[in-house]
Amino acid sequence: MSFNLDPKILIAGASVALVSVLPFDEGFYIFTRVVVCLSALYGTFYLNKSQDSAWIISALIAVLYNPLL
Repeated sequence: MSFNLDPKILIAGASVALVSVLPFDEGFYIFTRVVVCLSALYGTFYLNKSQDSAWIISALIAVLYNPLL
């Protein structure tokens, strides 16, 4: 099974994280955590599939931005 990383998903997560430095209400920050966590999980899955050791960094970002904790 071939799996290709779509950079649009990672760019979307990074863009939402950059926009979150502006003052918004609490709901936007929860949305930010969800988007960043999901895009980091996507990156973790891809990097682990391609045997890249950078998946650890992406997994740590996913844990850091986990909206459930």
